[in-house]
Amino acid sequence: MKSERVYSNLLQVDKFPQKIHIADTDFRFDWQIKDSFRKAGVRMGGEWFLKDKKVYSFYDLTHEQWAAICDQGTAEAFDTAEWAYSTDELRQKEFVRLLKLSLDRKLYHLDVEFHPKMEFYFFKLPEGFKSWNVPYRSIYKNTSRHVVEHYPNKKDPTRPGYFRHLAFGAQFAFIAGEWYLELTPTYYYTRDGSWRVKNYESLLSGMKRLERNSAVLGQTVFLGEYLSRPPELFRRDTGLQFTGLATFDAEFGLDDSAWLVREEDHGDAIKSGSDEELLFTP
Repeated sequence: MKSERVYSNLLQVDKFPQKIHIADTDFRFDWQIKDSFRKAGVRMGGEWFLKDKKVYSFYDLTHEQWAAICDQGTAEAFDTAEWAYSTDELRQKEFVRLLKLSLDRKLYHLDVEFHPKMEFYFFKLPEGFKSWNVPYRSIYKNTSRHVVEHYPNKKDPTRPGYFRHLAFGAQFAFIAGEWYLELTPTYYYTRDGSWRVKNYESLLSGMKRLERNSAVLGQTVFLGEYLSRPPELFRRDTGLQFTGLATFDAEFGLDDSAWLVREEDHGDAIKSGSDEELLFTP
């Protein structure tokens, strides 16, 4: 019997910062800490949070720039694994909160922005461009994918069109003793690369009706490859690294032509009109 490699939408976490730092502070609100940094002329990343007048961070809180923020005499460092693999639900939540902040920072350096109201990430439009095409390695070959595309106004070419951005939901999940980032591809539509278009919902629902599973597979494979690129390619390494999408072997054979309709090309997948089986976790 033929076996087949099946791809999930779970991106395996390979590494995360080794230490969680905690220290007491007199501040009660995030804005107070940010204001203090601004007045001191210090630019800090976002991998920290404030809870019950304590700062939790992947940053070393004994460094000089934190002296005005927290009581460094109370600073403690713990192995992150104590939180990551703890049976204490609260500790795991604190770890995930820091991990999410680390992900935000990592993606920021990959030109991917988090939209707090929509609760997803989307690829930003490069300044001065109307599209962004990213080379990557698909399942079978080197190819590329448009992560931002411009669509002119068909009814009136003199009026602005819109931009379609590849977007995705991302949620950390602890499964069978391992940490994963669950990816849910979607789209974001803007009028100028930032502001959402008025008919966003209708554009999104129309695209979802046209897409087949091969298109979503292609998006997921691209996201897994893009987010797993080596840290030396990033402008800043946050310590969070991924090893690629989790896969498993299924004890059945599939005709590639029936489901993998050029997974790197969502246009071909839409045109195919076939009803493929979902080959990754929903």
